[in-house]
Amino acid sequence: MRKSKYFTDKVISGILLSAVLLSALVSLCMLGILASGTYEFFREVSFLEFFTGTVWTPLFSQKQFGVLPLLTGTFSVVSIAAMVSVGPALLISIYLSEFASESFRNFMRVLLEILSGIPTVVYGFLALFWATPVLKKIIPDLPAFSAFSVGIVTGLMILPFLIYLWESIISAVPDSYRHSSLALGAGRMQTLFRAVLPAALPGLLSVFFLSLIRVIGESMIVAIAGGQQAVFGFDILAPVQTMTSFMVQAGMGDFVPGTMELRSAFAVASVLVVITMLLSFLSRHLHKVFTRLVKG
Repeated sequence: MRKSKYFTDKVISGILLSAVLLSALVSLCMLGILASGTYEFFREVSFLEFFTGTVWTPLFSQKQFGVLPLLTGTFSVVSIAAMVSVGPALLISIYLSEFASESFRNFMRVLLEILSGIPTVVYGFLALFWATPVLKKIIPDLPAFSAFSVGIVTGLMILPFLIYLWESIISAVPDSYRHSSLALGAGRMQTLFRAVLPAALPGLLSVFFLSLIRVIGESMIVAIAGGQQAVFGFDILAPVQTMTSFMVQAGMGDFVPGTMELRSAFAVASVLVVITMLLSFLSRHLHKVFTRLVKG
């Protein structure tokens, strides 16, 4: 019996290890392909031109490969989405975790899970056919495609995601923090802002950076409602193209294999990978720093 159990444990461990190694191998192969295409691109385009150029026209007869318009477009959408979602998400999360009844909290968790699973292409059509017409009533000069409507709908897209995870993190703070604060004479709001939220801060920051990565990686909303125009600057009322929407354009058959247009997509993808990795490392570092501060 003991030998049979030992053999079963070994088989299961081997299967799990094989799954881990396979996923790591697939990831390394993907990075290798990405690095190869990026290397071929930078053999013909200088780093200085790529990272300082303000014109992105890979499909024009006079091709220019300055990635700054894609970076500013991505930053504009991310900034608008963060301003739309962070404040309401935090307030709703606090209410659900600290003030709502258990039955209402459970109902909202189910609803948030459903909303988080809506395909992003649906949000893209909502941005184009609902958000933009509504916003044009407020801003008459708003064009049919703009970073403003894209950013607002992208913020609405990540709102359920933020609420669900932030509520879980705040609720996970041990009740001893609350009881100790109340026992020392603090009010409910003082307990919330001086005991509960500081203890939850490392987790809140991690989820915030995770949501930023998700917004940066969003493609369908921008591809449908952004206008696919790479313009350098931070004019949120103008059409926009982000790094991911350009990659969608590259994957729709507009680019001929082996050309500089397609290689430029590899370079943009590499920049996107580097940015997401840097945000992940920053998230982990800040999580460690604030965890040490909370624990003293």
